[in-house]
Amino acid sequence: LLALALMPVSYPEWLDTLLRRLAATLVPLALVSVGFQLRLSQIRGRLPLLALGMGFKLVIGPALVLAVLAGLLGQRGPVIQVTVFEAAMGPMIGAAIVAMDHDLDPSLVTLMVGLGIPLSFATLPVWWWLLQPLAAAVGGSTEWIVVPDGPLGQLPFEALPWGAGARPLSDSVELRHAPSMSVWRSGLALSR
Repeated sequence: LLALALMPVSYPEWLDTLLRRLAATLVPLALVSVGFQLRLSQIRGRLPLLALGMGFKLVIGPALVLAVLAGLLGQRGPVIQVTVFEAAMGPMIGAAIVAMDHDLDPSLVTLMVGLGIPLSFATLPVWWWLLQPLAAAVGGSTEWIVVPDGPLGQLPFEALPWGAGARPLSDSVELRHAPSMSVWRSGLALSR
């Protein structure tokens, strides 16, 4: 809440630079910490669970989202592309931290993140290629739903340049924000 309340406050340039540099270290530190915990020797005993988790996160889950959106709801265009692509992203470090914090098999969680992120570099291009036929032009769409994940939650989507005149995106479409599934799962876990 304090961070939200301080958003309109202007900071001195030196403090803003310092905070940005500190923030830039967060992702590399998180990846290094996962790397230090990663023990490839544990793959043998965990291969069935690891394959199930990776298969669901990178293939089955996005396929189910695609089936519901395109098949049942008849969606087309960028909304379905973004939603399925988001579902196909590699496992999140934030979700892994929550799982480890609750002692939900930390070695398996570390393997999922440590192997899932590089593996998603191979699966995401396949999903992008599969989603191209569903890419109808934005045309008459006047409302977009944005579901940012991780650091993308800090991105001001409304201000992104859009179209030939590079006007802010909010001039062309109405943007609505929704929490990602990882936020929903974290809230569900906390409510128990």
